[in-house]
Order: sequence, then structure tokens, then C-alpha cells
Amino acid sequence: MKTSRLWPALLAVGLAVGASVAQEIVDSIDVAATAIYSLAYNSHANVIYGVSGQSYDFIAVSCDSHKVVARLNRRHPLEVVYDSLDAKAYFTQATDWDSVIVMDGRTHSRLRAIQLNWASGLLWDPVADRLFVNCDEDGVAVIDCRTDSILCWIRVGVDPDEMHISQRHRKLYVNNWGGESVSIVDLSTNQVIRTIPIGSYAQSGWFSESTDKYYCGRSRQVVVIDGTGDSIVKRIPLPPESGGAMAGCDSSGLLLVDGYDSVLVVGIAQDSIVARHQVGGNVTTLLHSHASGLYYSANYRYSVTVLSADGRHVVRELRASRDPYALTGGPGKRLYLACTGSRFLYVIRDSVSGLADVSACYPREGLALRARPSLFRRSVSIEYDRPASSTGDMRVFSLSGALIRTLSASRLSPGSAGYTWDGRDDEGKEVSEGVYTLAMGGNIPTRVSVIKLK
Repeated sequence: MKTSRLWPALLAVGLAVGASVAQEIVDSIDVAATAIYSLAYNSHANVIYGVSGQSYDFIAVSCDSHKVVARLNRRHPLEVVYDSLDAKAYFTQATDWDSVIVMDGRTHSRLRAIQLNWASGLLWDPVADRLFVNCDEDGVAVIDCRTDSILCWIRVGVDPDEMHISQRHRKLYVNNWGGESVSIVDLSTNQVIRTIPIGSYAQSGWFSESTDKYYCGRSRQVVVIDGTGDSIVKRIPLPPESGGAMAGCDSSGLLLVDGYDSVLVVGIAQDSIVARHQVGGNVTTLLHSHASGLYYSANYRYSVTVLSADGRHVVRELRASRDPYALTGGPGKRLYLACTGSRFLYVIRDSVSGLADVSACYPREGLALRARPSLFRRSVSIEYDRPASSTGDMRVFSLSGALIRTLSASRLSPGSAGYTWDGRDDEGKEVSEGVYTLAMGGNIPTRVSVIKLK
């Protein structure tokens, strides 16, 4: 949702974290920046970037020392993303020129400004290494991240907002807030294929690679668009004043949607609501953690709700500071939370350890796959802690479901095992760039997705 539509009055003083959740919110970092709207994790330097719409700061916070290691004061910063291929951060600022700032991901210093008018939302595409920026009232700029040059300008609908990519079809979905529509862009030509009216403000979105569908949240509905036919195939009814946030996971087959003061769990196989959970306030942000499998709901005004990986249980309600808003993953099993009414950045332990009512989250012999790196050119390593009963080969599938490769495990260390994939099929041919799923069977079937680059 556009930051210009946030609450008009944001308080600068945060409240202390409740002692009852000290076990889960493990630290609070005074960043001296209020109303942080957006966060991003720099995996190379192990820092969290944040942009403040009230104190006008771009900040870099070390995940090791929990100290602010860099600060840049800019006018009206809005959103930040990190480009892990080129080790650069990009953030937008609400100005009529030079509205995209490029930051060095090693020194956290300003490299240059890109001359665009009134930029707001950002989306980085790791496959093509391009940045999509919505700006002005009806345009999306395409930027080559290697050179930071503007490649082209795509005219979409009125007031473009959130953007999402289908790696299966190489399409860009642009939610047009003011135009009450979704524009679909062919990324091979950067041309709009179709703009679909949805009948209300397009607020949130998510593309399911496994079911080949785009989900667009609007007031009182989730509009489901077929990824191949580019047409609406279903509308899922929602309560009033809902649809502003989403978080999905293909491997769990779930989409979580803002239900105003509740979280709605949608099964993406049938596109129906399978569960509903009351939370401690109006939902502002939803996040799925790839590290733990848990879902997190930031709730205006004072809490964060933790949901189980299967979407069936509320694991814990965490008491947070005033107006939880931005969430991002960090190193290991840690999440970082920014509250628009606080000058602190909070560190959350992203783990089921010690939490109540988590029996349905994972089997008792729980297995988590780790892809290192998840974006790769030559090879990727898949590691896991090996339960005694979980054996078997790892299979590599394309987005279409075709079996590409079968891998045999190699022992890494006592109690663990892993696989290495060199980006080739069973015939030894290098596969094309795109998203691939590595799945392992046995008593505990599990999977992880990776992106093969050029």
C-alpha cells in the first residue's frame, strides 16, 4: 500500500516491549528514526536497511553489533530494496527529480541518483537483474542494475502501486490503485499485454508459481487471475475494509490475507478460505518466514501475531511497540520489526522453539532445507539436519513440474547431509535461467525453491 496513504499523524515516542514476550523479542535497537515504512536485508554486509518517512533518514543497522553504522538524511524516503547481485541498495524519495538513490552495499554510502519524477514503489528482479520503479501517475521505469541506466518506460494504469513477478511466464503484474485495475507486462518486450479492471482499489498481490495464478487483494475481495490466460477466474469474498496485505507460500499451498482485524487463510488449490484467526488489531503487514515456515501479522496498534506453518493455529501474540508496520527477515532465524510510532527496531526470534501449540507446524522430526545461495549461477548447495527416518534422493523440478535432475545425498557432518546441484539436467545440459524446486520425499516430504541466473 502506498506510504502516502498511511495514517496522517504518526507518534514519535514508542512504548516499552512487554516483559512477557522478552523470550521472543530478543532486542530493541535505538535507531533514532521514527516512522520507518520499509526494511531490506543486505546479506553481504549483514545489515538491515530502513527508510524513515518522518525523520527523513536512510539507515544501515549492523545485525552483529545492533548499532546504526550509516545514516543518510534525504527528503521523504519511501521504500528500499537490496540488489544482492550487484551489492547495491535502492531507495525512493518523494521528490520531483532524482527520486531514486543508489547506495553502495559495502560502504553504505551514496553512489548516485537516478533521474525519475516522484518515484514510490520498487521491485528488484534477480533473474534479469533489473529494477522496476513506479512513478508519476501512470508509469513504471525499467532500470538496468549493472549500469543504473533507465532502459525504458512502461505506461500502465493510473496510480501504479505494488508490483509482483511471475517467473514461470516472465510477466510483471502492476496493481493500479487509482485505476482500480491490474496491468500485466510481458518482460521479454516490456509491453503491456492487458489491463484488467477489478472494480476497486488494487491493494496487495502475490503470484503462485505452483498453481499459476496471480492474487490481487482489493476491498472485500481477492481477485484471482489465471497466469496463462490473463483473465479473472475467481473472486474470493472478504470482510469489509480488508485485502490490504498478503503473504503466500507455494510449498504450504497457503495464502494469508488481511481480514481487517483478523487473518484469513486461503487454500490456493481450491481458492477458498480454510481458516480465520482474530488478531490483536487491524492487520498492516503479513510476512511468511522461509527460515521457520511461520507466518507473521503486524497488527495496528500494539501486537504481532505468530501463526503456524499450516495456517491452523495462532502460536503466540507478541506485545510490540506502537503501530507495528515493516517486517523483514535477517540472518539465521531472526526477524526485524519497525513500528511507525517508535524510534526502535525490534529483533524477533524466528523459531518455534519454546512456543506453545506448535505440534501441527512441523512433524516431530522436523526438517528444514537450506539453499546456499538461493540465487546462483554455477551451483547451489542444499543442506539439512537429517532425521534417521528421512532418506532418499533429491529431485529437481522446473516450474512446469517436469523432472529435471535426481541428486544423491552426500554426508556433510555427523547428523547432517546435503546435496549439490550444478544447474544441469540428467543429460548434463545446463538448464535455462528461472525458478526451480528441489524436493525430497521420505517420511517428511519437503522442498525449497532456488533461482538459476545466467
